[in-house]
Amino acid sequence: MKPFETRVTEVDGIHFETLVSEQVLTIPPKKIDAYTPVEFGIRVTNLSSSPYRFIFFYLVPEIVTTDGKQLNKNGGINPNYSPYRAEFVWLSFGDSVTSLLQCKLLWIFLEKNIPNERDRNHFGSISSLVLYGLNNCGHQWMFIDLSPDSYLVRFPYPQMASEEKLGNINKNVHDIWAGKVLTPWTEFSLIQSYT
Repeated sequence: MKPFETRVTEVDGIHFETLVSEQVLTIPPKKIDAYTPVEFGIRVTNLSSSPYRFIFFYLVPEIVTTDGKQLNKNGGINPNYSPYRAEFVWLSFGDSVTSLLQCKLLWIFLEKNIPNERDRNHFGSISSLVLYGLNNCGHQWMFIDLSPDSYLVRFPYPQMASEEKLGNINKNVHDIWAGKVLTPWTEFSLIQSYT
C-alpha cells in the first residue's frame, strides 16, 4: 500500500510529512465485526547537518472537519509502557524514517439507558461510527461520532529533551531531536458503501 503524501513542514532542516494510506475510506456495514482498515503516519527526513535520534512512541493524530471543528476524542495512556533504546531512530543527513499507526474505521454499539428489558429490545442500541487506533506506548484513542464527510489529519510531534532516561534502567539516550512540530494537514474522506 503506497501512502498518500502531502506537503512538508520544515524545522531546522528536518522535514515532516503526514501520511494517509487511503484518501477515500468506505464506511463499513453497521455490524459488530465489520471495519475498514487505514494507516495514518508520519515521515521524517533529516536534511540538517547534524544527526539526531527521533521517537514515534507517543504519536496520536489530531483530526478536524474541513471547517476546523475538533472531533471528539476518547482514550487514555497506559503508563506501564516506556520506550526502549530501539524506539529512538538515528537519522543522519539524507536519511528518512516512516512510522505508521494501524487504525480501524468501525461502528460501536451502546445500549440505551432503558431499565425495562422489553423497551430496550424494542428501541435497540445507540451506534456511533468511530476511528480507533493504538500507538506504541499503549495509548488507545478513538475519534467518535463520525459521518460521511471530509476530514483533515495531522500529528503533533512531541517536544523531547535532547537526552532521555530509558524507563526503569539507569541508561540515557543522547542526541535526541528536541524540537516540536505539527505535521501538515492531510485530507481524507468517508463515504457510504452503496453495495
